[in-house]
Amino acid sequence: MRKYAKQLLDQIHAKEHVETVDGVPVLMKPVPDDDRPHVLDPRLLEVIRMKRKMFARRAQKGYRLSQERYRPDKVTEDLCTVEIDVDERLIDIGHDHKIDIYLYRRQSDQGCLPVLVYLHGGGMTAGDMRLFANQMRLIAELAHAVVVFPEYRLAPECPYPASIDDAWGTVQWVAEHADELNVDLNRLMVAGDSAGGALTNACLLKDENGLIKKAFEIYPAVDSTDYRRQTRYVWSYDAYPILEE
Repeated sequence: MRKYAKQLLDQIHAKEHVETVDGVPVLMKPVPDDDRPHVLDPRLLEVIRMKRKMFARRAQKGYRLSQERYRPDKVTEDLCTVEIDVDERLIDIGHDHKIDIYLYRRQSDQGCLPVLVYLHGGGMTAGDMRLFANQMRLIAELAHAVVVFPEYRLAPECPYPASIDDAWGTVQWVAEHADELNVDLNRLMVAGDSAGGALTNACLLKDENGLIKKAFEIYPAVDSTDYRRQTRYVWSYDAYPILEE
């Protein structure tokens, strides 16, 4: 069940528009039921307040990696309206190492389908299938695609470049098993949020033969160095940019 009215989504779609900012087209999605410019969505404000209380309690107890590995507050609702098949596999990604992956596909879909490798966020230290399963199921439903979700190795137990090796190894595994998976490599996409966006970039840099046809990065963690000015940007705890020359 949704925690919000689907009517809000319809209002957002009706109001969304593209604005050009410094030559870059930006898709704007205004608050659905408030026409004031730059207003904060009250639903988002409630989430912010809830998060502040939660993190304040955690700060009193001290940081625990185990708490970050699984965050029930981040689990999303199951919005699927059709049956989704889920196939868990242990795959060899090279370097004498194997990882778990999950394959999501609509039960009713037949034939050769597009394929998406989705790399989850979590600061390279957290995130797993439990947090992202419902998103992957919904993507498979709406996109009529096979969604591949690797549980790549996490730091600090497995430091750099373990996560990159696993992400790129998954892309290569999909390419090598395309016939078995019945997927179309001409429609191979890699996507990810936050740390997963960074891993998507890493895969693009490694992709010398053009396996990846499309990439989609959601608030990716990337190098913010301005190579033209040798300027470094540092972000404060309160998320305000501080410029250091």
